[in-house]
Amino acid sequence: PCVAVGVCQRAFKLRGKQPGWTRSSWAYHGDDGNSYHGSGVSGVSYGPRFGAGDVVGCGLCRANDENLLAVYFVLMRRDEAPRPLGVAYLIDGMEPLYAVVGMDSPALRVTVNFGAAAPFTLPDAQGALAATVAGLLGATDVAFGVVES
Repeated sequence: PCVAVGVCQRAFKLRGKQPGWTRSSWAYHGDDGNSYHGSGVSGVSYGPRFGAGDVVGCGLCRANDENLLAVYFVLMRRDEAPRPLGVAYLIDGMEPLYAVVGMDSPALRVTVNFGAAAPFTLPDAQGALAATVAGLLGATDVAFGVVES
């Protein structure tokens, strides 16, 4: 089974293809740990595989160039320190981006926190990590969400 976490543009169709398999989406896939953009065949080695019980943070921040956005991921496993995976993509920030989660089986379940029902907060160590990543990128804003599979 595969859970894919990432961002997409309005043109991305929510059925039929996993996030990252089209030119209008960018994603990190749990089944192989690859990042994908524009193709379901040619993923790029990015991080470890993830699955049940793992928490994946997807961060988005403005890079030094005002039109570029950096998309990065953090993997958090039970009883382990958060593991920043680094910047996966630098993308043109002129078009709105939306959070997206893809699953290849109706039997899969995820929990997503975008902060609407309850503010999303990171424990102190994780919050410091997000701030460090943002600082390294010259970020001016940061969004962070979590998926548990």
